[in-house]
Amino acid sequence: MNAIGQFHRFADQLREVTRSAHRAHEHHPLLVPLTRSPLNESDYSKALAALHGPQQAIENMLSGFAPESEFPARLADLESDLNALGVSPFQLMVDLPQFNSVDQLIGAMYVLEGSNLGGAVISRLLDQSLPGGIPRDFFANSGGKARWEKFWAFATASCQDENFAIAAAAACTTFNLYKTHLDLCLNSSVN
Repeated sequence: MNAIGQFHRFADQLREVTRSAHRAHEHHPLLVPLTRSPLNESDYSKALAALHGPQQAIENMLSGFAPESEFPARLADLESDLNALGVSPFQLMVDLPQFNSVDQLIGAMYVLEGSNLGGAVISRLLDQSLPGGIPRDFFANSGGKARWEKFWAFATASCQDENFAIAAAAACTTFNLYKTHLDLCLNSSVN
């Protein structure tokens, strides 16, 4: 199978297998306010605080796996925004899965890089819904479509056809990690 065919097959399989988990993530009550206007600083702060734990854990898991020059860590932007807002992050409230294979790491990376793609969309919405002066580097510096395309080039070069299902299962596990963590954050107070 040529590289373009492999890409489409892999992308289609990941999208299909993760569809419901992805939808649950996008529609989580902590994240939905990010796409609505007006957005108040409290809802924005709580969403950022809740995203910190998974972002940190998954970035740490992926450290050294993908080229840092192509996929720079984004945790510093998130922590800068939280610091400017005077908000402490939620620590990860669930156990991080043990992903040891390239295919599992690609699955986790799919979720993280997909959130970077979504971050570009959220950034545009925040420009319309948040008052000026509220920090938004985490979403503004997400990398958007260019980073997403780099992910697919890396993923299709790293994951063999016969292991797509392993990557897809790891992506579902990663989405579930986010959902469980966000559920636990939902009724907790931001410091």
